[in-house]
Amino acid sequence: MITVRVSKTDPAATSSLGKAVREHRHAGEDLHLRVAPGDYVEPLVIGVRGRVVVTPDEGAGTVTVAATGETNVFNVHEGGSLELHGISVRSASEEYPPLYVQKDARLRAVDCVFTAPRRVNVVGARAEIVGCRFEESGLLWDASEGSVSECYFAGAVIAVQGRCSPKISGTVFTGAHEDWHTLYVANASPEFTDCALVDGGGVYVRDRARAEFTDLRVTGSYDWPVRVYERSKATFTRMVVEGARKEDTDAFFVHGDSEGTLNDCEITDATRTGVAIEGGRLTVRGLTVTGTATDAVLVDGGQADVTDLRCTRIGKAALLIADGARVTVAGMSVAESGVEERGAIASVRSRFEVSDLRVSRWHGPMAIVVGGRGDFEDIVGHDVGSGIHSREDATLKVRGMVLRDAREDGLNILDGTEVQLH
Repeated sequence: MITVRVSKTDPAATSSLGKAVREHRHAGEDLHLRVAPGDYVEPLVIGVRGRVVVTPDEGAGTVTVAATGETNVFNVHEGGSLELHGISVRSASEEYPPLYVQKDARLRAVDCVFTAPRRVNVVGARAEIVGCRFEESGLLWDASEGSVSECYFAGAVIAVQGRCSPKISGTVFTGAHEDWHTLYVANASPEFTDCALVDGGGVYVRDRARAEFTDLRVTGSYDWPVRVYERSKATFTRMVVEGARKEDTDAFFVHGDSEGTLNDCEITDATRTGVAIEGGRLTVRGLTVTGTATDAVLVDGGQADVTDLRCTRIGKAALLIADGARVTVAGMSVAESGVEERGAIASVRSRFEVSDLRVSRWHGPMAIVVGGRGDFEDIVGHDVGSGIHSREDATLKVRGMVLRDAREDGLNILDGTEVQLH
């Protein structure tokens, strides 16, 4: 590897990064550019076809590289390899990304800053991005492998698309972008670990994606906090969604033929429903929902398998099952309702099995069942409005019900309903 010194003031050095890379006597050689402090404005794109390493002489933050016109600052061609250490890359171009990494190229960026209206593009390549800051736009990761770790996105986003499985960890997103989702996944299988979205946008998973999220926190979102669409599957472990700011919005939403899995997650202060699925599939293994404007969990025409659901300060129903949905619940506790006539569980023309249910300090009934079929086993109500209300030809089995301090009837059976007590 040849070391080349770049300086704007030293006549013995090369005056720009672009000149050093394009120098004929360096053709075919690996280059290490040692760059003196300063702002370098490049008249031409810095095209990388071999291996180029860029290091500031006096540490991170002392070198800025920009382009003068409508072009990339850096363009890494097929087979090329670029390493950036502590460099600030700036661009004002509305058309060209500041850094473009092409198919079968490589990128390693450490402690860098990227500021531009267009996102850094990594397309069909391999990249490692560590400790970098993205401002104004962000990162488009398209059909590429590698990792993003310990980065900071300020009003910027990351989009992962195409068939790829990158790992994103320890990364924080603040603020929202007016055009793009903060964390966007389409037809990809990324793994996100220990990431946070603060006072900004949300998570959008779509187009047959297969995504895994561990220790994700979404706080103060101005968008839909989390959505899963278009035959996608997403698993969330120890996710926290709190304090959404967009009005009348579900904190977690699964649509159509998509599937969502929640493991030991928490949702607080949703402006509509805590968790909602519409025709999709939901699996819960530990979920706490606190302070929703409407229902804690809504299953509308889909399927749900729920274990260990805890609901407190709920505006309407803790669990609403509707439109032919099929739901199984094992272990559910509910406390503190907001509307007197709502059941802790409400089922409309659907099928369900609920075991180990505990309801307390609830204004309305423990359950309201309208049509459909349902099984209750080991259910206990304390300080509730009433027990089970059923009507419109519902069919119910109840095995083991205890009711204490109920203000009205334990069972209210109307309109052709059949109830079996065991």
